[in-house]
Formats: sequence, C-alpha cells, structure tokens
Amino acid sequence: MPDGRCIAYTIDPEGRRIAKSINGKVVESYLWHDFTTLVAVEDNYGNRKEFAYDDDGDPIAMRFNESMYYFAADQVGTVYIVANTEGNEVKRIIRDSFGNKIIDTNERMDISLGFAAGLHDTETGLVHFGFREYDPSIGRFIQPDPL
Repeated sequence: MPDGRCIAYTIDPEGRRIAKSINGKVVESYLWHDFTTLVAVEDNYGNRKEFAYDDDGDPIAMRFNESMYYFAADQVGTVYIVANTEGNEVKRIIRDSFGNKIIDTNERMDISLGFAAGLHDTETGLVHFGFREYDPSIGRFIQPDPL
C-alpha cells in the first residue's frame, strides 16, 4: 500500500480467501458457503458478522455479535439500506452504477458487503468475487475471468 502497509490474503486449498493480514497480523477471517457466498467475517477482536441470504442468493440479514440487522438490496444484491430489529434505518448507502460509494450515512458500521454483495476490502477499496477482484474506481475486474 502507498502508506507502507503490507496486505496479504490466506487462501484455502479450494481457492477461497479465508483470512486477511496487515503487516503479518491476521485482522479478518472469512467463512464461505461456496466460492462467492460469504457466511461470516470475524475480526481479530472476536467481533463476528454472520450473513443470511434469500433463495436468489441476495443478502437479507446480518447478525453482528448479538444484534440482528436487515438489508434492502438492489437487483444485483448491493445493499443500500440496513435496518435494526425495530425496522429503523441505521445505515443508507448510495452508490454509482459501478459500485463507488457516494453516500454512507453510518460509516462506522461496516457491513463487509460491497457492490453486488461481494466482499468489500476497506484497505484496498476492491471487491472480492470468488477468484477475482473488482475495482469500482475503474468499473472493471482487475484479473481476467478464470473460467
């Protein structure tokens, strides 16, 4: 990174990202249902986010430690509203057509899901989709499709 930090990812034998390290220290661990459906993210402090999806694979809810939150997502699965159990909006995210965040009403609440429900990396700004990374700043994947 330009600031001197070294970011590295641990990949399991099936090719899934299972951890992120910064300067050699694991800061996040990931649990996947398959190659693209994120089940849980846990940070190095023991905070855990668990995700639920509908039958179409779109994210509908997140349990963060002991609290439940519910999502409204667009046609590609990008979350744009987060509500608490009382139905009150606690976060609204507005993005452009390429997934760049324009407005975030609660930046301290990180839901880990970015454009099209991919795993958003706050350090790099990239969105992880299975075997490749999407860069919203240029509106394209930065690796060729491996399939």
